[in-house]
Amino acid sequence: SFMVVPMALVVVHGLAYVLERVRPVWLRIAIGTGLAGLCLVGMVDAGREWAVPFENYRDAVEVAHGSGIDRLITNREPGTVGFLYYDESVEVLQPTEAICTEPAPFVYFDFPVEPEELDLSCLAERGGRMVSVEQRRAPGSIDVWIVPA
Repeated sequence: SFMVVPMALVVVHGLAYVLERVRPVWLRIAIGTGLAGLCLVGMVDAGREWAVPFENYRDAVEVAHGSGIDRLITNREPGTVGFLYYDESVEVLQPTEAICTEPAPFVYFDFPVEPEELDLSCLAERGGRMVSVEQRRAPGSIDVWIVPA
């Protein structure tokens, strides 16, 4: 990345040199406008890619709503905002180990800020099933545990 500025200066200097050699002024304007348009299209296209969030909160909440269970719980304090955008009733449970003794039914989003070493086999023993929702632009997933009554 430290070469971006020097390379940009070299490219701009080269383009200026080429445009200097073009005699008709209208042709200079047309070439300059075309190059600026190409740069703008490239920036807008790159911006669209970065506008897509890494997390896939929407699909995780859709899985939860599809289960028919109203109580939604997560273990991610800062990331709860993403879940709240799709459902305002998401609760934050701290410490996460308490999920093993929570009264059913509930849907649990296992998506910690930092990966936790947590044994969730207690949810499977209670009849829960896990659905993994893949992230959009990052490796990993949000594990949605559906624990019936």
